[in-house]
Amino acid sequence: MSTRLFPIIVFSLLTLLSCSPSRESSSWKQTNEALMQNLRETDSLAAIRIPILRSPTLEKNWGPPTIETSPQGTYRLSYQHPEESFERLVIYGSPLPFPVLSSAPDEERDHLVDGELGIVTIPQSWRSTNIMDREIRWFTETTGGGADGDYFSTEGFPLTAPDGRTGHYRLVVESITDQAAPRFAQVGW
Repeated sequence: MSTRLFPIIVFSLLTLLSCSPSRESSSWKQTNEALMQNLRETDSLAAIRIPILRSPTLEKNWGPPTIETSPQGTYRLSYQHPEESFERLVIYGSPLPFPVLSSAPDEERDHLVDGELGIVTIPQSWRSTNIMDREIRWFTETTGGGADGDYFSTEGFPLTAPDGRTGHYRLVVESITDQAAPRFAQVGW
């Protein structure tokens, strides 16, 4: 083997090792958090320039969402079931694309192993749902515990409104009643 190829091979192997699913998932979470880090609660979406993706059905059934916006033009709408604290839909909107995962990250579950609470990872596949006539992939982001339900997340996706403006969105459902796919499908302009 040529000595000139050795550094390339080592670099390639290190790159492959650094792109493990758990590291990719961690980077994905950090990038999503960075996109939304300056959100502040407000009572208006007037400053947001991207189309506002919302859930008219949940607004009718659960009431208006909590609104948060940032100076960078991002927003978060949080819909909370009035009587079920573990049932919610969160819509994130951004003028910038959200990061993309190459594969669904492993599901991490708390599990008793030999009397000790530990984390067990379980491979998972993408699931898909129809959001505004588009197939969108989603996965279990975290499993619930005593203080929350399971969290399910879509990957980031762009949508273009009838007026031609485009935004980038990511949806998160918290649920203990297996309502992720139906809730994802309840969004619109």
